[in-house]
Amino acid sequence: MYTGRRGGPCFRSPFTSVLLWFLTGLGAPALGQVNWASITGIVTDSAQAVVPGAKITVRNLDTGITRTVESNQEGYYTVPNLDPGRYELVVQVEGFKTYRFPELILQVGQVLRHDVELQIGAVTESVTVTTSVPTIETERGAIVGDVIVHQEIQELPLEGRDFTDLAFLVPGVFPKAQGGQGSAMNIHGARATNTNFYVDGFDNRNPRGAAAQARPNLDAVQEFKMEVS
Repeated sequence: MYTGRRGGPCFRSPFTSVLLWFLTGLGAPALGQVNWASITGIVTDSAQAVVPGAKITVRNLDTGITRTVESNQEGYYTVPNLDPGRYELVVQVEGFKTYRFPELILQVGQVLRHDVELQIGAVTESVTVTTSVPTIETERGAIVGDVIVHQEIQELPLEGRDFTDLAFLVPGVFPKAQGGQGSAMNIHGARATNTNFYVDGFDNRNPRGAAAQARPNLDAVQEFKMEVS
C-alpha cells in the first residue's frame, strides 16, 4: 500500500502514507519501520496455558498477500512490517479448532495487540471471532497523536492543499511564531525544529530547517499520522 519502498512484494497502490514524528531528544524511530504496522499477541488454550508452535497467518484483504509466522515457546507471536489496511487473521495448530478473525484494521505505524484463545477440537473445525478489537496501541511507549485517513484527507477543505497542514487537526499542534526557525508548527510547546517527517518510511526532513522536504500531492496521501514521544 506504499510506494517507494525497497524490497518486499511488488504490489502497490498509488497512495502514499505520511508520518510526522515529534522529537524530544529520544531519537527518531528506525528508518523504514515507521510506516509499517505490526500485529502481536499470545496464543493460549481455554485453560490459559500457552500454545507454542501455532501457525499464524495474516492475509491482506485488499491485495491478497499473506504472511505466516509461528508462536514461540512462550506462546508469543509477532507479524511485523505490514502495510496498513484490512487483514484476516487465522491461527492453526494440531489438536485445536482453527481460530479465524475476519477483519483487523491496521493503521500507519501501529503495533496492534491481538491475543488468541484456542478451543480443543479438530483443526478442520473453525471458530470465527467477530468481537471488535480495541485499536489502542499498547506495545510501544509512543503516545499516538492521531491518524487521519484517506477519506478525511479528501474531504477536508485545506487551504493550499499542503499535507503538513493536517498536523493542525491534532490537539497540541499550533502554528509556529512568525519569523521562527524550523517547520510550520510548534507541538506541545516545543520548538518548531523538533519535528521530523517520514513519507513511505523514508526520512523527509529538510536538514536546514526541520520542515518537510518533498511534498506529495495531497490527493495521493492515503494516511497521515502524528506521533508524540
